[in-house]
Amino acid sequence: MPGGSSGFFEEGYWKKITVSSDNDADTRDLLAHNTYTIVGLVNSPLFLSSDRGSATDGTGERGGYLYLPAENFTTDYYTGADLILDPDGTEKAPDEIYGTAYEDLIAKYQEDVEKEAESLSKTRYESLLSKIQEAEKAAAAEALAKSADSQALSDVDGAAVSRSEGSEGETTAVSAGASAGNAVQKPEVYVLTRSENAGYVSFKSDTSIIHSIADIFPLFFIVIALLVCVTTMLRMVEEERGQIGTLKALGYSESAIMGKYMRYALSAAVLGWAGGFFPGTYFLPRGFWAAYSTLYDFTGLRYLFDGKLAMVTFLVTVLSIGLGTMGACARVMQETPASLIRPRSAKPGKRILLEYWAPVWGRLSFLQKATLRNMLRYKIRMMMMLVGIGCSGALVVTAFGVRDSMVHLGSQQFDGVQTYPLACAIDTDQKPLEDLVQEIEKVQGVTEVLPVFSKTLDVSSGKSSMNSVTLYGFEKGADLSGFWTISDAVDSEKLSLPKKGFALISKRLSDKLSLTEGTKITISGEKSVLKAGRTFVNYIGNYILTTQETCEDLFGKAKPNTLLIRTSHLSSGQERSLGEKIGKIAGATGITRLSESRDKVDRSVNCLNYIIWLIVAFAGALSFIVIFNLTNINLEERSREIATVEVLGFTPGEVRFYVLRENLVLSFFAGLLGIPLGILCTHTVMNRVLLDTMTFRITVRPLSCVLSLCITVLFAVIVNLLMRRQIRRINMAESLKAVE
Repeated sequence: MPGGSSGFFEEGYWKKITVSSDNDADTRDLLAHNTYTIVGLVNSPLFLSSDRGSATDGTGERGGYLYLPAENFTTDYYTGADLILDPDGTEKAPDEIYGTAYEDLIAKYQEDVEKEAESLSKTRYESLLSKIQEAEKAAAAEALAKSADSQALSDVDGAAVSRSEGSEGETTAVSAGASAGNAVQKPEVYVLTRSENAGYVSFKSDTSIIHSIADIFPLFFIVIALLVCVTTMLRMVEEERGQIGTLKALGYSESAIMGKYMRYALSAAVLGWAGGFFPGTYFLPRGFWAAYSTLYDFTGLRYLFDGKLAMVTFLVTVLSIGLGTMGACARVMQETPASLIRPRSAKPGKRILLEYWAPVWGRLSFLQKATLRNMLRYKIRMMMMLVGIGCSGALVVTAFGVRDSMVHLGSQQFDGVQTYPLACAIDTDQKPLEDLVQEIEKVQGVTEVLPVFSKTLDVSSGKSSMNSVTLYGFEKGADLSGFWTISDAVDSEKLSLPKKGFALISKRLSDKLSLTEGTKITISGEKSVLKAGRTFVNYIGNYILTTQETCEDLFGKAKPNTLLIRTSHLSSGQERSLGEKIGKIAGATGITRLSESRDKVDRSVNCLNYIIWLIVAFAGALSFIVIFNLTNINLEERSREIATVEVLGFTPGEVRFYVLRENLVLSFFAGLLGIPLGILCTHTVMNRVLLDTMTFRITVRPLSCVLSLCITVLFAVIVNLLMRRQIRRINMAESLKAVE
């Protein structure tokens, strides 16, 4: 659809574009016109992300696509076809785009599709050859006929010359015909599935990260939220002990009294569930989608009601709060009306373990000793604060840990493993390898060139398989320093190329295929197999590194078809310019800039920052709610105690110090407890992110742990500032007066 903000629409008219003269003649000859008018903008399902693939010329980048009517092309054949897999008209399309249903459907019919495609291309190829040969024979016959006519009109000497010329002409015609026939290259057939589509794969990878996080984080949120709700109901029942005792004394049954609190709790649970579920399922996905909008903007996000999720969350909310309220009421109902009417006596103070450590206990002030005793006197509230705040802190650590494990992925791969900036695909039929290497080495900025045989494979071992694995075959004894840093995935030992018949295997490929040294790897479409060697560290993509000698045994011919290029330190613009220069050299058929691949990875990972900070915000909010709720309960329970210390002459500052210091101490220790729990959760989340194209080095930086602890204590400080006003509102006379 047209879109004026795209830059193609200007002053009410669609822009015209012109085919650049920088394109080679073959490319220009494919199009019927040199100038085209853009009449609309489209979103293609082939390109979900901003990545448009690589080009075979220029800088190796592809900025976009143009869709033209068929009559704008001068070629009389197609180079590709999009297929809908429905062989017998009864196959049902998979409901889920990503899932085993699609993979099973492809596995069922892919081999048949490949055979049919190869058969069609072979038939077409033979038909073209037949037509060309017939045309060449006709041209040769016509040339011979003209030669015979010339011979009849000439004298003997002239005839000899004509016969000589005729014979030469015949030879030339036949030779030219054979050359033209060989010019029709034998087709190569590639049957690609969604798994070979870069946008499809990257979208699956990015969303699977959120999927893995979503499997873990809601558990913490649910536990903390229910902790707050149950604590509130327990406190409510405890506060109304006198009313419950009065109702029991008046003859109300326990079920009737309990029903009052159950109705209140369940109505609050239902309203809270409705107020959280529907806005949450509507707005939160849009917040996450906004984070990904820099990479994927191919469609809007529609609201999807998940009945199963609604039922599960409803039952969890109602049952947990209902059972908590029922348990609180049952505990109170066990007491007699007389004991319920009178307020519960304050818990007596007890000696704590630290008191037996005289050198430490003796150095503490009176208020510090009181704080420690009060913390341990109310054990249930202390445990609730430790659990609630600890879980919130663990969420923050996990969020930061996920970011730490992913944000440096690009630098880990392209600074630590693949250290060459450019790769050039070459055609040695156009120019000999030695000449190509020498010519590229002369380009200013190039410091070293390494020839390599490269091939993309589908491999399998046992019941597992992996698509789009890149195999590199190096000359025996080749110096890879400066191009690849190959180290063992276990002990970081530097590795060298293996012996004949073996190969070094990247870690993710080794893990998925469950490879050990000596395990046989089957290569799709090839009769021979390869043996796995050592496993090396690799973060992006899947690679098999071996010798050229091994590749020749596998594929027959394995002459270098790629050049790995080292350069001096160049800026992004200089590197782009260098790529353009190399791309114009005869025999260079494509340029790949690893900085471009790095940028794509960085863009994909950096969008997680928005999601991480969103999770941190929610975790902080939960921590705030836990501290605020339990502190408020603490003040209500200890109002007589607070009034007493005020009467005894404590200053307002000392009273606040006496009561609220517990929050800071408990928050600090809860934050410390949350750090190991958060590290454990980080490993759990990241181990669930199983992507075929990425491997993560799970790490939680010390700074992330410190930030988590600081955030937890910060919310405790904020709650303390808010509770100062609450303490001032406590009425000493009302709190200390005797119970009538």
